[in-house]
Amino acid sequence: MKISAPTLTIDNGLIKASTVDVGKAGDIAVTVAGTVNIIHSGQIQSSSISTDPLAGNAGKIVVTAPALTMSDGAKVSVTTQGPGAAGDIALNVHSMSLTSGARVDSSTTAAGRGGTVTIAARDSASFTGSGSGVFSTTDHGGNAGTIVMTTPNLAMSGGAKVSANTLGAGAAGDITLNVGSVGLKDGARIDSGTSGAGHGGQVVITAPASVNVSGAAVSSNATASGAGGNININTPQMELTNQATLSATSTGSGNAGNISLLLGNSLRLQDSAITTAATRADGGNISITTTGSQVFLSNGRITTSVQSGFGGGGNITLGTAAHPIGFLILNGSEIRADAFGGPGGNINIFAGTFLTSNSILSASSALVCPARSASRQGSRTSAASSASCRNPCCRRPRCCVRHARRGWPAASRAAWSCPDARDCPRSRAAPCRAPSSRRDRPARDSRWTKAEAMTTCRIASHCGSRRPAA
Repeated sequence: MKISAPTLTIDNGLIKASTVDVGKAGDIAVTVAGTVNIIHSGQIQSSSISTDPLAGNAGKIVVTAPALTMSDGAKVSVTTQGPGAAGDIALNVHSMSLTSGARVDSSTTAAGRGGTVTIAARDSASFTGSGSGVFSTTDHGGNAGTIVMTTPNLAMSGGAKVSANTLGAGAAGDITLNVGSVGLKDGARIDSGTSGAGHGGQVVITAPASVNVSGAAVSSNATASGAGGNININTPQMELTNQATLSATSTGSGNAGNISLLLGNSLRLQDSAITTAATRADGGNISITTTGSQVFLSNGRITTSVQSGFGGGGNITLGTAAHPIGFLILNGSEIRADAFGGPGGNINIFAGTFLTSNSILSASSALVCPARSASRQGSRTSAASSASCRNPCCRRPRCCVRHARRGWPAASRAAWSCPDARDCPRSRAAPCRAPSSRRDRPARDSRWTKAEAMTTCRIASHCGSRRPAA
């Protein structure tokens, strides 16, 4: 299907090509000398909806025009609901505007591969309003399509999104932005997420001018078994202000993604944060490399954390030995690598000048006897003392089931009860009493006294009034 015209307006109308059988759907090519204006839920759509194993692929959508304006729920979309692949979308324009819920969408709800969305806006691209933006999704076994955007100026605001997500076994698509400058504000988001077994997509931003994020976010999220995608940003100058966030998180068993920034001049965080966090898996690393002069945090945070004993905290690296940061300035800010149940991450700083005022630099771990964790009274421990308890349950909670080993005396079986019932619900919470090594475990016919079973923690405060073991 080919459409050529001086201008084109689709007002609550539909241009569609689809296949419901084994044949491939036709392509849609729109070439306009002026403006393409899609309004009031108007659509250009290509789809493959056959469930036949030999189902045909959806067709491509190609729009070529000086200007593309979409608003009020308008949509350009490719989709597959079967084994056939969704078609690709290619938008070749000078300027592009999406407002009031207008969207460019690639999706797969079955085994078919999602289509690639390629946007080349020679002058600018602007996305405004909740629900507006560019989306790639999969909720089944098919991999989602990638999003590739090239423009000198990308501006997003009012909750607009560029998003790649997977809700199933298929991998989320990558987001690649080759832009001169990026400006995000007022709740706008660039995000990659996985809520299933599929791997989250990568977010790669290359901006030769600048990246400015104000009250908005760039994020990678993993909420199930799939690992989160990484975030990589390459720009001379980056600013995060007004509660902006750059984050990679995991609340499931999939590892959180890493954050890597390559800066040519400066990084400024004001009332904002760069953070990775994991609840049940490994936390992501944060790496900031600069060939310029300054990293400035004013009420800002650069943090990594892990909440359980199933994963390790991410590392934080600022600068390198070959390219140290000229000036690292912290004012009322924090750089922290914390662990509340697993081993904490390291902090490595390479800087010519390091200035701090009312700030915190901390690498800590609460990996002590879980029955008396360091979270009490908000106390902090250094990374060097993270393995303060010899109880193997402190390091590998699953080992606590050994307390039920057949043939051991009652006293020693009780000694192996896991101190933290949350880590091992089948065992009763008890003080830290585990033997310190295999050779310390009792023979089947031996008898341990209560005192002998309780002198295994190196820090007496963790195990009542008992003297620390050597």
